[in-house]
Amino acid sequence: MYIHSLPLSHQPFMTPLALYIHWPFCLSICPYCDFNRYLATSGNWTVQGALQAYLKELDTWLEILGTRSLISIFIGGGTPSLMDPVLLKELLKGISERFSCSLDSIEVTMEANPSSAEGKKLNTFRQAGINRLSIGVQSFDDQILSFLGRKHCAQEAIDVIKMAKTIFPEISFDLIYGHKHHNIDSWKTELNQALALAGHHVSLYQLTIEPQTPFFHLHKQGKTLLLTEDAMADLYLLTDEILKAQGWQSYEISNYTYSQKPCRHNMAYWQYEDYLGLGPGAHSRLCFFAEGQLGRYAIANEKHPESWMQEVNLKGKGIQEIERIEPEQQAQEKLLMGLRLEKGLGLHRLKQDESVIPKYTLSSLFLEKVCHLKESSLIEPLADDLVLSLEGKLRLDTILRYLFKDSILEDSK
Repeated sequence: MYIHSLPLSHQPFMTPLALYIHWPFCLSICPYCDFNRYLATSGNWTVQGALQAYLKELDTWLEILGTRSLISIFIGGGTPSLMDPVLLKELLKGISERFSCSLDSIEVTMEANPSSAEGKKLNTFRQAGINRLSIGVQSFDDQILSFLGRKHCAQEAIDVIKMAKTIFPEISFDLIYGHKHHNIDSWKTELNQALALAGHHVSLYQLTIEPQTPFFHLHKQGKTLLLTEDAMADLYLLTDEILKAQGWQSYEISNYTYSQKPCRHNMAYWQYEDYLGLGPGAHSRLCFFAEGQLGRYAIANEKHPESWMQEVNLKGKGIQEIERIEPEQQAQEKLLMGLRLEKGLGLHRLKQDESVIPKYTLSSLFLEKVCHLKESSLIEPLADDLVLSLEGKLRLDTILRYLFKDSILEDSK
């Protein structure tokens, strides 16, 4: 639904807020990526213009949401490390002033490419207030980096990681596996190399073919890009085994932490907490009052940078779509996110939500399905939690389809 304005009251709803900022520009487009990204900035995308638009959109939302405490800032993209350091510094300063908080008191993450050019700016990022750097390494093999369309080489990535560990309190990096260049031995070698370099956090993603990407078109032409499902499963099991043997803990299907340091911002997504997205194509999930009633809303911004900026300058916000999330959809989204967590999801959380009026209870059919999954050893037999077993993690998509087939909730009246 395209909207021009929101009929919102200004009644505050006091819940913590995770803040996402989308920087949409890249030097090149990776063939697997379906994020909202563009090759180059336009003439109107100046430092002052971007700063004004980001902060104006934030000001509009703060009027709607009321007083909120800030738990994290995540600057993603695109390639945020291409951002002008002046813009980054002033943007973070403006955010901290509006929330009356010190940047050192919250998690402030920025995604970065591991190129030598961007590596020279790491000290500037830290001085601006970034205290957690998330580095898009993707591989430590130059042949694989070329296959994935990355413009850095393995040695550049190693150098940037080593440098970042001396500058930032926390670093993380991403790797992609499960493509045609991997087998058990090659992935094991690369994974052990990564762990020798890692800080306290790594994200290990299986390659997926996303619609409307260059890889998607190659896949449709019959090109082999991925391993078989069985081979993918073997690599996942190997990954889990190697990391846990070296003292790492899985806190989400694709994310591991050492010394109990998960990404606080991403936990807000997986735990179904409120998050606000600023910038072109950014998404939000927010609970607030509209037309006198408290509800949870899904919001998507205008995707094109110039269109978003024009909307913000004209109306104070760059919204393209807004949808009230009904109780059944909320339960589905909680399952979708919560089952990815190592600790799982408490059954009580599927029906507890202050925006759900009237109150709902879990349907008898849904509870029967949960019992069946526990009997099948796909969900651990814990009292009130849905915790996937290792076998369940391998079958997550199938489990979700099974649970979503019929209603999760029913009216408690």
